[in-house]
Amino acid sequence: MVRDEDEGVFLSVELERASPAPVNLFVEGPDTYHFEAPCEQPESDAARSRYLIRVSGAKSAGSLKGAGLVFTAVQADLRLEQSWRLDRISYDTGRTRICKQ
Repeated sequence: MVRDEDEGVFLSVELERASPAPVNLFVEGPDTYHFEAPCEQPESDAARSRYLIRVSGAKSAGSLKGAGLVFTAVQADLRLEQSWRLDRISYDTGRTRICKQ
């Protein structure tokens, strides 16, 4: 899901985990945008990882509609790569998100 928030445009991504081991997520997309390092959210647990990814260069969530992205998730010796086309845009604003350190 893509959404506008007070601090800019973000991708919200949820992944099911194969195990409780940490998951590293990488995002590739159109050259006109920069996808910052995914920030794992506090509501992540042993079964699911939730991430917020700031998209620099996007003027609004709507500007990403139709963009093709490649997500790569790495967990221990497992690697999964998926291509997604963004077609679901949310205009929620004002939600505070923090990064786990």
